[in-house]
Amino acid sequence: MLLEMLPDMPDCAEDVLEWDPLDYEGHFENSTFKDKNLAIQAYHAAPAYLREHLEAQVADINRLVGEIQDQLRAAPNPAEVAAMIADKATLEIKPLIAIAGAVIHGHVEPEASEHEGDGAQAEIDALFA
Repeated sequence: MLLEMLPDMPDCAEDVLEWDPLDYEGHFENSTFKDKNLAIQAYHAAPAYLREHLEAQVADINRLVGEIQDQLRAAPNPAEVAAMIADKATLEIKPLIAIAGAVIHGHVEPEASEHEGDGAQAEIDALFA
């Protein structure tokens, strides 16, 4: 969201440059989510192919944000690249975030769920049964 706001709020560029990626576990460890330990346990209990699929999406997001940070550092004025960054966030990063969210909630792309015959949702449901 911050990336999409850059054209209207170029001062946010400093916040974008300060961002560092966290893995799934690190995200919850640094959150105020009351069941963060349960979320971390569920992540470790999930089938490896689901974790790998999620981690692949997150790696792509982190790579794109890193590219954006490099563009901001190289630009003499953040406002000059803000529109391009906002477009990249909307067209490339947001879809990856949606896929990652779907994986977290048990909805996996067909090619990822082919690794297991019973389907990803059944396995995730079994973790919480």
